Amino acid sequence: MSRAHNARGKARRRRARTDVPRGVDAPRRRSRRLVALASGAVLLVIAIFAMALGMDGKASIDRQAVEHKVSHLLRGIPQGGARLGSPNAPITLWVFGDLECPTVKRFVEAYLPSIVRTWVRNGAVKLDYRSLKTDTVSERDFFEQEVAALAAGRQGQLWDYALTFVLEQGPRGTEYATERFLNDCFTGSEARESELAARKKGAPAKKTDRL
Repeated sequence: MSRAHNARGKARRRRARTDVPRGVDAPRRRSRRLVALASGAVLLVIAIFAMALGMDGKASIDRQAVEHKVSHLLRGIPQGGARLGSPNAPITLWVFGDLECPTVKRFVEAYLPSIVRTWVRNGAVKLDYRSLKTDTVSERDFFEQEVAALAAGRQGQLWDYALTFVLEQGPRGTEYATERFLNDCFTGSEARESELAARKKGAPAKKTDRL
């Protein structure tokens, strides 16, 4: 009888010990969950804000800075057609690219300036541009971009046009390369005005080949 009574007493004491902390800790657990949810919400807001800043940063392009960068790199180097550099350079480096390709942009920003300054400018190497469709979605858009490149090349400005296009790339997979965008890529005023005037009249631009 005493054993049964002691067993019931122990059971009541165990329930008392386990029940009280639950009631006390419940608000604490709820508060911790609320803090965790609030932290997650703050991180989500920060992430969205950072994405928005990144998108704005990509969308805003300093065209004057791009034009200065291109003209400074190419100033004084002879151009003709798809060639950049002296026609008598003993080495020809073919540069294959799609003007909408982000990898081409990384190459232009990270490696091309050194190549131009070290080997092209002193007449050791000449670059020869070759179009290669990789990232431009539309065949028609790619064709029009390359026609514009040929037009610039006939006026000795293909590399000005190509580098300006690449450095002003828009978001990948979007149709940002409109006619206005292509016209703006002609950094030389003579080439740009000739092309614009020809398009308005519906006639080929001066000294320009059309495909």
